Amino acid sequence: MAAANATARKAGVIPAMTLAQLVALCPDAKWEEHDANADLEALISLAEQLHSFSPIVGLEELDAHAWAGRSLRQPQSIGIDIDGISTWFGGELAMAQLLQQWLIHRGYIATIGIADTLGAAWAIANYAFRNQIASAMETFESTGKQEESLTWIGILPPGASQEDFFANYPIEALRLEPDVVAKLHRLGIRTMAPLLQLPRSALPSRFGESLLLRIDQCFGTREEPLRAFHAGIALVSEKEWEHPIRDLTILAEEIQHACRDLCKKLEQCGHGVLRIACQLLLENQSIEVGKSEMEERSRAHVIQLSLFQASQDPAHLAWLLQGQIELHPPRMHRDVALKGLRLEANVTAPVQWKQIDLFADAGARHKEAAAKLIDALSARLGRNRVLAPSIVRDPIPENRVRMRPLTGLRPDGGRQETKRKLPRAPKRNFATESSLEPPEDAFLSRPSELVQPIRVEVETTQWGEPTVVAFEQRRWTIVASAGPERIESGWWSGPTQRREYYRVVLATGDWWWIYRDLRSMTWYLHGAFA
Repeated sequence: MAAANATARKAGVIPAMTLAQLVALCPDAKWEEHDANADLEALISLAEQLHSFSPIVGLEELDAHAWAGRSLRQPQSIGIDIDGISTWFGGELAMAQLLQQWLIHRGYIATIGIADTLGAAWAIANYAFRNQIASAMETFESTGKQEESLTWIGILPPGASQEDFFANYPIEALRLEPDVVAKLHRLGIRTMAPLLQLPRSALPSRFGESLLLRIDQCFGTREEPLRAFHAGIALVSEKEWEHPIRDLTILAEEIQHACRDLCKKLEQCGHGVLRIACQLLLENQSIEVGKSEMEERSRAHVIQLSLFQASQDPAHLAWLLQGQIELHPPRMHRDVALKGLRLEANVTAPVQWKQIDLFADAGARHKEAAAKLIDALSARLGRNRVLAPSIVRDPIPENRVRMRPLTGLRPDGGRQETKRKLPRAPKRNFATESSLEPPEDAFLSRPSELVQPIRVEVETTQWGEPTVVAFEQRRWTIVASAGPERIESGWWSGPTQRREYYRVVLATGDWWWIYRDLRSMTWYLHGAFA
């Protein structure tokens, strides 16, 4: 489980709990599958919008493992460099208040920390208002409304003693690894005050170098740069027309011109676009009563696309954008028309050029065509509908495969490795290995068709070997079987599942994969071999 609301936590539900444990505690609870890709896309979209406050905006950088106090290893915070900018807003506090109201109006509940170092600002934003967030979430769950007068803003005053300011903060605010926090807890150290009293020379040998690094980053002894989400100059192609247009045919031509202009800029820096945003600026030629002129003239129809691999092909980009416009056309009528177009390459990556081998296989020759097909399908159907299977280390067969989108970014917000997304040629030719008789290790193989376990009745010999299968008022005689193969789930995934699998050959010639649940001693049909 990725997250639980305040009502669920009161019932004993906590993050990282398995679904079986959730059902045992709250049989009537409502739950839905966590979509990490949707969360990441929303966070990146928010980071892009925050460029209206500062030119330097970045996602938090993750370590190899999730930090203590966090149940997910994915970006959950955004860093903004406001050095020299806050004076334009009337000071740091005024800028933070304006930013918080801006977030509330967009449906976000956010905490803000301001400090001279990235580590200190992160600690304030994530740990200064935890109790207030819990009560506010309870109010939101019961009423469905947010308070617009929230002031979850923490500022570390310049020149203040950081040791005194962070004395009562938990050690988790330093972004420490779970094993380091566990060791400190065993010593009775739970806040920063006793931690900072320990001799620095003894910390690396007992807790590793990461503890000293995080302390120094928080207190400014070591620098921690903010990795900007947009590295370098933003690649933009924009145009405003002298006369507003309403004809989508003319718009398609303008998109082609803008894509060619954008791809020329990409070629100059040797990059291709991985994520592109298209803004169609709308102009209302008649001002409605009660609305300001700025509200009427600042609307835009926004299209965002994620690509499978970096591309600088203008025809391909124009085709993808045109497909999205056909699916979701801008709302135009007699008084509303298009006045401009803006294309921005949000995320780019170097284009890698590689000469194809003379005798390369068909998969290598058509990788670029396959990538374009994936982009087109994702743009038309949605990125969450164009998926690829991913193998997961789980002993339970139905949990071995997870489906993941082929387009988008890595879970940490960085660029993904696209080479691993395309299937490779099999190392074995299974077409020439068919046999009428199962091999000696047949019980170790897996069926080509896996179904949800179906309850069946099985007759066995005195040694427990299956002889007859009954299902839906029909009976099948088993002429051969191989097994049993014992499969057990891990203790960390909830109640232990213990199964004995058999590969059976029916008198009809069909091969089934059945198992016996050793806890309930019932039989299930789990798959069929082609």
